[in-house]
Amino acid sequence: MEKYSTFSGADIIASIGTTELGTLQSISWSTSRAKGPIHVMNGSADPIAYGRGIRAIAGQLAFTNLDKEAFMTYANKANKDQMWISKHDIRATDDSILNANSTGLTTTDAFAAFNAAISGQDTTGGTSTSSQFRDKKSAQYADQVLPFDIHIAYNNEYGKQARKSLFGVEILNEGSGISIEDISLDTQYSFVARELSRMVTIGGVTSEER
Repeated sequence: MEKYSTFSGADIIASIGTTELGTLQSISWSTSRAKGPIHVMNGSADPIAYGRGIRAIAGQLAFTNLDKEAFMTYANKANKDQMWISKHDIRATDDSILNANSTGLTTTDAFAAFNAAISGQDTTGGTSTSSQFRDKKSAQYADQVLPFDIHIAYNNEYGKQARKSLFGVEILNEGSGISIEDISLDTQYSFVARELSRMVTIGGVTSEER
């Protein structure tokens, strides 16, 4: 007699590392691969084979927003939202940000000083280092979050467990909205990933017992 164990959405916990994505509504993924026909002059219009090209992995995340941006909160907890950003990008017209030594650099001068700094010259009268032109900041947009892994844990009432992982996830797009009809607010993100693991059982217990 065969016995099968299934999982529902209520049995699933997703996390970035050890940071649980507690307000994740849904996650989906898909893979696609470029494959092209190979034709030869053999008297037939049919291809003799298909060449295999590159593969792409993509998907979507949907989060419920309570009193803050859900995904960005989790990215911060997982230390994935810290990034080095040019001070010119932070505020291009603020000389106090562009120049750590407060010598009155203009936006145009900042580029010249940066180039001089990385070439070993100093045009500001201060220390010759490119670090004065960048800061480590929290990401403002989801697409700035550093690559991360998503681990999905399945655990049902029968004690059956399984796991699945997506590696090297990068956020591409973010979308949300508000309507008078909305009872809850959510935000959707599209992503690409470097690798996708198969769903496997944990502890040597298979989903099919004989």
